[in-house]
Amino acid sequence: AVQEFKDGFIHKEEFQLALFRNSNKKNLFADRIFDLFDLKRNGITDFGEFVQSIDIFHPEMPLAEKIA
Repeated sequence: AVQEFKDGFIHKEEFQLALFRNSNKKNLFADRIFDLFDLKRNGITDFGEFVQSIDIFHPEMPLAEKIA
């Protein structure tokens, strides 16, 4: 069982569990997606990082910023 952290952050294991209902297997897709949100590269993401990261999906975001 994955430990749920009650600290207001999303940890990589929690992220994978939420998306795939599995936190035990290594999942390259989950790792890549989580890394997009983990802007500080510290293994956790907070609400601010999450909001900054989903901005890339906005239709008016310039393509150059999406592939940078």
